[in-house]
Amino acid sequence: MLFICLGDSITYGYPYGPAFSWVSLSQDSVNVELVNKGHNGDTIGDMLARFQRDVLALKPTDVLVLGGTNDAWNRIPLKSVREQLASMLHLANTHNIRFHLGLPIPINIHSLDDPFLDQAIETAPYLESYRNWMRQYAAQNKFDLIDFYTPMLSSDGTGNPDYYVDSGHPNHKGYQIMATTMIGYLQNANLA
Repeated sequence: MLFICLGDSITYGYPYGPAFSWVSLSQDSVNVELVNKGHNGDTIGDMLARFQRDVLALKPTDVLVLGGTNDAWNRIPLKSVREQLASMLHLANTHNIRFHLGLPIPINIHSLDDPFLDQAIETAPYLESYRNWMRQYAAQNKFDLIDFYTPMLSSDGTGNPDYYVDSGHPNHKGYQIMATTMIGYLQNANLA
């Protein structure tokens, strides 16, 4: 089984690199080959643009798309995000690839030394609208949603500062939390 993880810097493993990503940290605990196709700075539109090269060309059994943070940063309307994810779902279905969608992680509003904190906080409503739609879309189209969002929350409902290196990127502990989420998902998913 070949599982492509298509995403942005949060899939890539920024700022540490792919060896420290949730993809890499998950690999030894699952009976699936995971391929990290995270690119720093990517929007969902960027992921769609490389879907042929980074997904279809590899002929995987499964693809997980985890994005939205850079879309929110760039104030991309929900309509565009919806259309681009629908295009990826259609491409996956056309090529008999199982489609999985990850819920983007929360913003860490407690990262007071992050010079981009104010801009990051402004992305939160966009991310919330994307997540709300993703939940509905997954239910309507009967594909699995991987909840990376909830495990990264603190008791106040915001990103847990213990899991972040800045306002948007996980630290080592955060990537381990994401890996634990992925491992649990794969152990419970019916991928036979």
